[in-house]
Amino acid sequence: MATLPPLFSHSVSDVKDGFNTTSGDTPVFWKLSKTGSSISVQPYLADCLNLVVANEAGATLAERNNEVLQVVEMPSERRYLNIDTSTLQGLSNPKAKHLAQSGLADVVISPLLTGVLGLFDEHHKAKLFTIMRHPVERATSTFYHLKVRFEFFFKS
Repeated sequence: MATLPPLFSHSVSDVKDGFNTTSGDTPVFWKLSKTGSSISVQPYLADCLNLVVANEAGATLAERNNEVLQVVEMPSERRYLNIDTSTLQGLSNPKAKHLAQSGLADVVISPLLTGVLGLFDEHHKAKLFTIMRHPVERATSTFYHLKVRFEFFFKS
């Protein structure tokens, strides 16, 4: 049986333990490219479930320059944390270091799995989830996307 890397065993809760918000667990959506998660999962979390989301949208907010980690509500009533969890620079921001301990985020979304897991500890663990597209569909989509892109590039 394979063992998990130390970062996982230290900062990720086991799925079999269930989800318990009082224990300090935070759902972390590992956002994979070309899975459709940007157009389906993220709006569902923010709009339908009305969750406070920590993702790249926080980087576009004026309050991101504030040194205090805080929830910011947009005119659309979506709520975000004023940090960027999609880049290493955003994850290394001093206020991002308190993301897990603050309890402000209902869900964290990031493509940088090891980077975002570095924000969690043995008392405030991540509950990972993701969506994976069928590998053949993903490869086919990538092929046609690149084909169109390179055809445009070479015709220009």
